[in-house]
Amino acid sequence: MLRLLILSTSLVAVAWAAAAGCEDADPKCTEWAATGECSTNAVWMMANCRKSCHSCQGGDRAWKLRTHIQTTYQNATDNKTRVVRVESVRINNVEIDERRQNVKVFGRFVLSWNDTMVSWDKEQWGLSWLNFYWIQIWTPNIVQINGGSTSNPGQVTSKVLAANYTGQIYLWSDFSFTTPFRFQYEDYPNDLQRVCYKFDDKRLLAVHFTVAEGVKNKEREATTDPFVSGWKIEDVEVVVSLLILFILPEFSSSLSPILRIMVELDRTDWQESPYTVEQLSDPRRNPFDVQADNGEICISLRRNAVYFTSEMLLPALITSLFTLSAVFFQLSKTQPILLGFSVVAQILSLILVSQRLPSFTAHTPTIRQFSLMNLSSKHFNFSVKFAGFNMVMTAILFVVSLVLERMATSQVEIPPPHGVSQFAGLVNKLLPIPKSSKHEDTSLQYAAFAHALNHVIFALSTVLYFVVILFSFVF
Repeated sequence: MLRLLILSTSLVAVAWAAAAGCEDADPKCTEWAATGECSTNAVWMMANCRKSCHSCQGGDRAWKLRTHIQTTYQNATDNKTRVVRVESVRINNVEIDERRQNVKVFGRFVLSWNDTMVSWDKEQWGLSWLNFYWIQIWTPNIVQINGGSTSNPGQVTSKVLAANYTGQIYLWSDFSFTTPFRFQYEDYPNDLQRVCYKFDDKRLLAVHFTVAEGVKNKEREATTDPFVSGWKIEDVEVVVSLLILFILPEFSSSLSPILRIMVELDRTDWQESPYTVEQLSDPRRNPFDVQADNGEICISLRRNAVYFTSEMLLPALITSLFTLSAVFFQLSKTQPILLGFSVVAQILSLILVSQRLPSFTAHTPTIRQFSLMNLSSKHFNFSVKFAGFNMVMTAILFVVSLVLERMATSQVEIPPPHGVSQFAGLVNKLLPIPKSSKHEDTSLQYAAFAHALNHVIFALSTVLYFVVILFSFVF
C-alpha cells in the first residue's frame, strides 16, 4: 500500500512537472483533446494536457497570466448594462418543416465586448492575446426568446473565448434556433419567406446588443454552401431591437434609479440610446409594460422552384404531343385510346404536382395562379394554365373522336348532301392525310365527312396549341 501511494505521488509530480514545461502528461492527451475533453473536462485537461489543448500559448507566461486574472477578477453582480457587439454571423444549416410550420437554423456568430478587468500590460507579460478555458469571467448568457417549444428551445454553445491586452473579449458561439413560422404562399412556388429568431441575454436588461459595420454591409456574413433542402438563402440580416418602456405619467416619479438613468439617456442622446419612453394615457393598461432589449437574426429564404416548373410543364408538353399525334390514326380504335392515355397521364402528373403543394397550413393558402403575377412566379403560373388548357382540349378531342368514329362506321343508305361531299373533298386536297381502308366500303356514306371533320378539328387544335404556347412562354 505504501509503495502504491509513493508511486501515485511520483506520477502526479511528474505530470505537474511535465505540464510546467508545456508538455502532455499522458500519451492519450491528443486523443482526448480530439474528442472535446478540453472543454468538457477543462480543469484536469489544462493541467495535464497543456500541449494538446493549446493552453501553453506563450509558455508559462500565459499560464501565469491566467492565474493572475483569475485571482484579481471580480465577477460581482451589478446593475451595469454591457454592450455586446455582433462581429460576424455564419449560417451552416436550415431545417424547414412546412407540415409543422417550423423552421430551425444552425450557425455560428462571434461576439465581442470590453472588460477592463481582463486587460494587462503587453510589455510586462509579453502577450497580446490570451485564450480562456475555465476562468470565470463575465460572458453573455444568450437564449432564444421566441422559441416555439419549451421542451426544445434554442441553444447557444460557447466554443472559443479569447481576449487581447486591451480588455476586448471575443466569443465564438454555435447556435441552433427554432421558431414557429406562418408560411405565406401568395407567390408559391417562388415564394420568399423571412424568418426571424429573437435572442437576448438570460439576465433581463444586462446586455445591449449592437451590430458591427461588417455585418451590416454583409462583409462578415457567411451564407456560402449552407445545407438547405429545396430552398436557397437570399439574405441574412442581424437586427437590434430597442427597449421600450411604456410608462404612465402618474408613475413616472416612482421609477427606480436605473430606469431614471435610462430615461435621462434617452432624453440626452436619442440617436445613440437604445431606450424609448412613451407616455400613455390609458389607465387600464399595466403601468409598466417592458419589452426586453434583444437582437434578431432574420433569414430570407426563397423556394427552389426549378423542379416545380419542370414537373408541371414537361408532362403537359409531352402529353400534348400524344394528343395532337392521335389524328394520324384516323378514327381507328387507336385514336381514342391514345387520347385516353394522354388524359390519364395528365391526371397522374397533376397528382404528382399536388403532392408538392403545401400539405398543411394554419390557413388556406392563396396561391396566385389566375391573377396578376410577379416575375418570379410567372413561368409556374403559365405552366399551370397550359396544363389546364391541355387537359380540357384533350378531353374535348377524346369525346369528339368517339362521336366521329361512330359517325364514320354508321351504315346508312341515304347519301350525304352534295355540299358535305364537296367539303370532304376540299379537306382531302388541303390536308392530304393517307386515307383509311374504311373509305373503300361504299356502304359507309359518312366516313369521308367524318374523317375530313376530324382533320379540320385537329388542325384547328394544333393552331390553338401553337398560339397558347407562344403567348404563355414567349411573350
